[in-house]
Amino acid sequence: MINIVPSACSLSAPTGTLTVQGPTCLVAAPAKGKGSITDDGEIFYPAYAVLIGLPENPLPINTNVTFNFVYLEADTAGHSALFDGNGTINTALNGNDVNITAGSFFCDGSPVCSGMSGTITGYEVITTQ
Repeated sequence: MINIVPSACSLSAPTGTLTVQGPTCLVAAPAKGKGSITDDGEIFYPAYAVLIGLPENPLPINTNVTFNFVYLEADTAGHSALFDGNGTINTALNGNDVNITAGSFFCDGSPVCSGMSGTITGYEVITTQ
């Protein structure tokens, strides 16, 4: 589960600046005290941040909306893996909780994950205002 909070559409990280397209952006970056990531399904390193960009503000209720994201895993030794992706979410009836209904991701040039890609389905994301 990911708890995300409203954010700027860019975030400084050990690897440089992470950026997504908005205008509405949300982040979970526990190392920066913003939101949380639990049971993150670590691929290579601990989760550092996920930054999500949404094309609408406010989000429509109970509607499919496209999104884009960056996901960074990083350890304290300076190793990292960066992933980019996009997909579709469905907003819940209250407009705060969303479920990723379909999505895909790919490695963004990090040597450890070179050529890696995949799909995302059925992931719950909780927004915190």
